Amino acid sequence: MFKTTTLVFTIFAFLFATSGFGQTNPVIKNFPLGTRLHGNVAYNNDTLQKHLLDIYLPPNPLGKVPLVVFIHGGAWLSNSKYADMGYMKNTLAELINKGFAIASIDHRFSTQAVFPAQMQDCNQAISFLYDQAESYGIDKTRMAVMGFSSGGHLASLVGLAHNNDV
Repeated sequence: MFKTTTLVFTIFAFLFATSGFGQTNPVIKNFPLGTRLHGNVAYNNDTLQKHLLDIYLPPNPLGKVPLVVFIHGGAWLSNSKYADMGYMKNTLAELINKGFAIASIDHRFSTQAVFPAQMQDCNQAISFLYDQAESYGIDKTRMAVMGFSSGGHLASLVGLAHNNDV
């Protein structure tokens, strides 16, 4: 019985460690070789899993780099900061090779927090990136926001809002 329990525990531990709960980034392989990753950076001074972002930097920047902030799609109730990047290999490579940094942000789902929480999360992530630009080598005067589907909707809302109260 002890051996069976140990074997089951060992298999469970292996599956847990390799199922995406570890610190590995599933989309870094889509970036050009040498891309520098700052993964799972907390942007809201809390421990919420949805308040994390990843920053991808070009390998050999010639000074401060412009930043593209990417907001994932998912109908406001699914996906993660890794979503949409699986089919963007050429776009990601082009941005990094042209000297752009990319930040992919997570936000709370509409099932976790009602609107405008999603906009607030995006604004908080962008504010964090702006405030921390120097430490990541980002030119805070050259930042853009983009996204697909609901991420594009959030990018538009964030870009067009006055952001003082949201």
